[in-house]
Amino acid sequence: MNRNFISALFISACLPQTAATQQTATAQQGYTGTGAYSQSQTDLFSGFHQTAALALLKEPGVCVMGVRPYFLSTLSRYRLQAVLPVPSGAWGVKSDIRGSSGYREQQVGLSYARSLGTKMAAGLCFTYNSIRIDGYGQVTAPGVEAGLLLHVTKELHTGFQLINPVSPKWGISKTEKLPAVYVFGWGYEASPVFYCSAELIKEEEQPASVSVSFQYRPVSRLWLRAGMGTGTSVNWAGAGFQLSRFRFDVFVSFHPQLGITPGTGLLVHFKKRGA
Repeated sequence: MNRNFISALFISACLPQTAATQQTATAQQGYTGTGAYSQSQTDLFSGFHQTAALALLKEPGVCVMGVRPYFLSTLSRYRLQAVLPVPSGAWGVKSDIRGSSGYREQQVGLSYARSLGTKMAAGLCFTYNSIRIDGYGQVTAPGVEAGLLLHVTKELHTGFQLINPVSPKWGISKTEKLPAVYVFGWGYEASPVFYCSAELIKEEEQPASVSVSFQYRPVSRLWLRAGMGTGTSVNWAGAGFQLSRFRFDVFVSFHPQLGITPGTGLLVHFKKRGA
């Protein structure tokens, strides 16, 4: 067993999170979820965070991203999502892989979202989750995520996301379960170039946490984002640059005890977006 693997196990044990919490509370999720509570700032990343946000996307596309927490390859995480808008709403397929050959968490999901009039959107995602540990085998469990967005005014938006509300059990003895996670958030479009959002996140049997994020677009092709979260004591910042059908993103987060986590992302639209 190498040093990186031992370090990864130690960090996983010390952080006050489970795999479900990491779906909502990490810097990676904060960066991708910044535009989730909006009408004009939603992007392909938003579907990772808020299922209902898929209904606001008008063009098909694919996004991929990866992070290497604290520069440890054994904790690397890679995510992919493809979105196909249809006349009745939008379909999405996503994949999330975390870990290494010795320990790996994986999730795949199929999503559907649609607008309910001009003031509301709803989405539903069915997931298949697995954990594999060399020498111990693999356990699997189904899951479900449901999201709702409400556009209170042109500038103010709110919504919630339920992750595994029925807490499906898994493992050989079926004594372990996927914890339920409840997320309530809001977003405010202060101007066409400045947007802010906040979330309250509550995981079953864990204390509630709060995250805040900001987005600024000094020019039409450039996104600047920053945020912070109380649950993991992480601050993060990043930027995205649009070039024709492609957007390239880089971001970094800092944990006061564990250090720096770098990340990159790529969004591809199959129809050319306007500047």
